[in-house]
Amino acid sequence: HAGICAGFGPAPEDPESLEFHEWDAKRRDSVTQEVFQVCGCGEPKFFNDKPESCEMNKFDSMMRHLCSSVRGFTHVVAVDADFELCTRAWCIAEIVESGECGIPKRIMIHSEEMLDRHYESLSTIDVRDCRASRVEDKLMILQKIRDVDTFNTQLQWAIFGTQGVFSRLIDAQDRAALIARIVVRARSCTSKPSRSRASSVSSNASS
Repeated sequence: HAGICAGFGPAPEDPESLEFHEWDAKRRDSVTQEVFQVCGCGEPKFFNDKPESCEMNKFDSMMRHLCSSVRGFTHVVAVDADFELCTRAWCIAEIVESGECGIPKRIMIHSEEMLDRHYESLSTIDVRDCRASRVEDKLMILQKIRDVDTFNTQLQWAIFGTQGVFSRLIDAQDRAALIARIVVRARSCTSKPSRSRASSVSSNASS
């Protein structure tokens, strides 16, 4: 109630844009297509403009707290049929955070057929290309990343590594090819100057 219960956020200006259709879909029941009712509690709302009071920007701290205080805590990754989850900045950040904390992960996907269909796009994910409902949210996530290229390498490992979320769903040959790609990406990160947070954020803000 201190965040998102009173509405769906501002609508994108262009009603024909992909961003508008995504915004509109999220505010509707996926079966009936009726718009969800919003809460009229009147509780004060806090967003990124007041980071100390905002609840949504502390997912990484909360995950670390749960990992250390809740026995058997597990990260369940429920993936939609089109793997849109893997293009969302918040979801990507959570996957990497759980990997860094050593939180066990359980993956739920629509089908292996859909995984095969989206395999190539998943293997080249770049956090700079991920989306968030609010531009401010994406900028905040990017600002927390010290080295974007290194983060992308960690992301690939969190998804396809030997303990990654999809590791049990791809065969040994494909996994070996992906790990080789991850190694190449890691070597490229260490052989060239890292891209700073400031340059990453500014380039994304202007795109």
